[in-house]
Amino acid sequence: MGIRAKELHHFILFPLMGQGHLIPMVDIARMLAERGVIITIFTTTQNAARFEGVLNRAKETGLRINLVQFNFPYVEAELPQGCESLDMLPSPELGEKMFCSTSLLQKPMEIMIPDLMPRPTCVIADPYLPWTINKTRKLSLEASDKPFIWVVRESKTNRYEELENWFKEYEFKERTKGRGVVIRGQAPQVLILSHPSIGAFLTHCGWNSTLEAISVGVPMVTWPLFANQLLNEKLVAQVLKIAVTLGSKYIEQGEEYRIMVKNETIKIAIEKVLDDQGEESIERRKRAKKLGEMGKRVVEESGSSHHNMTLFLEELGAKSY
Repeated sequence: MGIRAKELHHFILFPLMGQGHLIPMVDIARMLAERGVIITIFTTTQNAARFEGVLNRAKETGLRINLVQFNFPYVEAELPQGCESLDMLPSPELGEKMFCSTSLLQKPMEIMIPDLMPRPTCVIADPYLPWTINKTRKLSLEASDKPFIWVVRESKTNRYEELENWFKEYEFKERTKGRGVVIRGQAPQVLILSHPSIGAFLTHCGWNSTLEAISVGVPMVTWPLFANQLLNEKLVAQVLKIAVTLGSKYIEQGEEYRIMVKNETIKIAIEKVLDDQGEESIERRKRAKKLGEMGKRVVEESGSSHHNMTLFLEELGAKSY
């Protein structure tokens, strides 16, 4: 017998609109459903009609596969009526418009996802639909079901504007009311981390943030992006052993490299670092607390940092120390 998925795993599948992409995605859906996974496939009405019969027969055998359909935005995409797939285009020159039109499908999907039950645990999307990755990241905090403070750096970039629009459209504030706070701009990070109710710190591992978390004894979930952040992650996760990593990977997207992390990975890491029953989590928290106590001692009058400052001032011949 094959290994079956845990009960109530719910996967969203989002194929690119093209026969060569739809067929393997439907095959994947059936194989996952046979292992006990609940499947929801998102696609446009005409593409859905192509494999609706296959899925209906699969559902008759007891497989839990759902099909969510939405209308294709012909006008906005500047494509002829009835052209919802790459192989339906009357001219190859329209291929670029078809690829560009995929971003128009983001809003309909985001409107429908909140109503899905049980809550989705994984998104499988075609690589030509990169915006689906951002969607999974944003859902991870809500999916963790843990109280949180999310600090968002304000900027004039398209990504910041996209995030702000998502906050409104997804009603993120309302959905996490009572357990989530979003701070825009600068935040009193040391003050927040020093509060006894803080259980963990999800960080990109900048050196200042890393030192601040160590000095107050807070375990970390690490999500490095570049440069020394990758080395700092190794320090706190492999050497000091006070962090849970997300296993970030560089993914090439055209001329850009992006750090990709799965939604479910973030949820699991948060639950792992906040687990107050598991031995591994308890030991991690003890090590973090011990380092925090050491950090406090070194800046006291008898501590090494205070002493080194004294030696420095003596070396300069200063008299005000």
